[in-house]
Formats: sequence, C-alpha cells, structure tokens
Amino acid sequence: MESGVYAIFGGSFDPLHNGHIEIIDQVFHTFDLHKLLLLPAFCSPFKNGSFFMPKHRLQMCALYAKECIHKDKIEVCDFEIARQKTTYTVEVLRYFQARFANARIVFVQGWDSFESLGNWREFRILTQNMDFVVFDRGAHTQKDFENLCAKFMIPALNARFLPLSKEVCTISSTQIRARLHSYLDSRTQNHSDNVFDGIPKCLHEYIAEILALELTKRTN
Repeated sequence: MESGVYAIFGGSFDPLHNGHIEIIDQVFHTFDLHKLLLLPAFCSPFKNGSFFMPKHRLQMCALYAKECIHKDKIEVCDFEIARQKTTYTVEVLRYFQARFANARIVFVQGWDSFESLGNWREFRILTQNMDFVVFDRGAHTQKDFENLCAKFMIPALNARFLPLSKEVCTISSTQIRARLHSYLDSRTQNHSDNVFDGIPKCLHEYIAEILALELTKRTN
C-alpha cells in the first residue's frame, strides 16, 4: 500500500491556464508530495456547460503533465471523466482512499469552493478524512480563513491558506473562454497572440487544432 502525501487538484480546467499552474507550483513548494493528482471534472455539480469537451480537457492536462517540471510526480486521473456523470468529492475521496490506503490526502480548492463546503455531500466525512489547501485571489486574509475553518471544525493543522500572486489573480477562465468564443464568432483563422493569453505554451498547438476543427464545422 502506497503512503506519503497525495494532493488532489480537481476542476473543470476549461481550459487549463497559468493560474492553475501557479497553484500546482505552490502546492509542490508547500508540501513534500509523493504525487499530485490532476483530476479534470466531467461536469461540476456547481457549473453548467463547458467550452472544451471532457476528452479535450483531459488531454490538455496530460500535455501539461508531460512537459512540466513536476512531471515525475503528477498523475492525470480520468476517474471523473470516465464515469461520464457528476461526481461528488466524497466519491473522489473514497476512490483515492482505496488506491492509497496509507496516504495523507490533501484537497486543493479555491476560496469560493471552500466557502460552500457546508453544502457539499457528506462534508463531515471530507473534513474528517483529508486536509485542505485553499487558494485565494486576494479578497481574504489568513484570519478570514481561520474563521471559516473554525466554522467547519477543521483543525488548524489540517488546512493551509495560499494567496495567489497579483499577476495570476488577473487570469480568468471565464475571460479566456470569452476570447475563444469571440475568435470563433469572427470566423478568422489568423490567430492573434491574445487568444492564448494566460494559457501555457505547451497547449497552444493543441487548442489551435481544436479551434480549427470547430471553424471547419461552422463553415461547412
């Protein structure tokens, strides 16, 4: 049975962007990880629709993991996408507990997600069986975080607060998707640099191929 610290970083990754990369780097800097598990969602219980298909989001994660400096310690997991349905975090926890019975599991999430933890399915099971890393875009303080942990009865030793850099705070999946939609709606195949702003360079070619296919569909 494998032991050590396993960080689960799940999300839509629609698309994977440089903000996600900084979070991954900070988690590796904060913990002596045995492995970081990158877990793209099939669909989030709290979001509707996506720009990229699940298989494309999974492949983007795989391309990044293959090229990044942490490649020996990142595993891209298709657990949620393979199920082809909404998956709750308690189901993710049980899956990885079965795989890594002796591991310390750390769950990585954003402030908005953590703030709603009380609404999650079987959230007490979550707080009793894993640690939390919560990243924030600068709107909250360490004291705010401690108060929220107290509300959920999460011991201080089982939670970590990670403020993001100002540069990363300006990167938004919503804005990136809006640019991609605008690009497709313009029906031009001349890629401008800003279409890929905030997206890792290792994904540019793959995303360009997806956009080109979509443009072909629209013009046929």
